[in-house]
Amino acid sequence: MPNNTSVRVALSLIYLVLLCAVPRGQGGWDAVCALPAGTEVRIQNPANQSVQGRIDTVDDVGIVIIRNNKQTSVPRDSIRSITQLGADTMGKQAAIGAVAGVVGGLVQGYTLAEGNKGIFAASLAAGWAGIGALIGAIHGATQRQETLVYEAP
Repeated sequence: MPNNTSVRVALSLIYLVLLCAVPRGQGGWDAVCALPAGTEVRIQNPANQSVQGRIDTVDDVGIVIIRNNKQTSVPRDSIRSITQLGADTMGKQAAIGAVAGVVGGLVQGYTLAEGNKGIFAASLAAGWAGIGALIGAIHGATQRQETLVYEAP
């Protein structure tokens, strides 16, 4: 049975890896104006209703997006937030899962093995890396990278 210190270290490392993977950011209306045409965004109004589409134009009065091949104009004063939508995060999440699996496998291998710790730890690290990568890929396939670009004052 692994000792508590090893388990705590492993869990702390996994937590730190996952914490670093969360992208966040926000700016003023200038950040929205800097987004190029064609950028996919989700716009949320004060009633928490949202529309999603690709940017056509942005000016000081509002934003025009294309959704379902039609232009939709959204006035700036009816916008609570704008989130830029990126690609799915499957590759990134798979890499994070693999790293977490390697760390967990190494810690587990070195704490459980009584002899020849190196081979046992490497085997567990490889196995847990594969499992972690699979879990990360499944999770990442359902997630999109989202960046908060604008939040109304």
